[in-house]
Amino acid sequence: RFARWRWNAPPGTGIVTGGAAVVDDPTRGRVGAFPGGTACVQFADGTSNRPGMALTLSAWVFPTALDGTTPFGIISKRAAYQDRSAFTLFLWDRDAAWVDVDTEADRFGGAQALSNDRWTQLTAVFDGSRPSAERTRLYVDGVLDTVSGDSATTITPFAVPLRIGCMPD
Repeated sequence: RFARWRWNAPPGTGIVTGGAAVVDDPTRGRVGAFPGGTACVQFADGTSNRPGMALTLSAWVFPTALDGTTPFGIISKRAAYQDRSAFTLFLWDRDAAWVDVDTEADRFGGAQALSNDRWTQLTAVFDGSRPSAERTRLYVDGVLDTVSGDSATTITPFAVPLRIGCMPD
């Protein structure tokens, strides 16, 4: 399987697709396993997943198929690439974490490459009240990895599902 993610969500509220499953991990306990592609847990759009001017995305990830070029979604709220993209946290180029906030206009990638078969905590924080050059921060294992600018001060409340473990293309 591609990866395992650990997240907190109310039980029974998400729709499981593409072979995603709950598995027991010796380090993290019960986690989601996502074999890639469309495997994810999808949550209906609603006011609780429309963040406004502040957002924190955080997940423990355990990738198993990083190859430096294939994108793997972690958390996304978008219809598709350049189509109603509110926010996305994903692994991609250079096996680094990448972040989109309020469309892909200010996409940035982290400095640190992740490794296969190792748990890593990723946290992306967006604060629209900060100066534009400092609005988005990426932390890897609790350490600041990258600070990036963003032109948005708020996140457009696109009416699309929130997905854990995949990223619509």
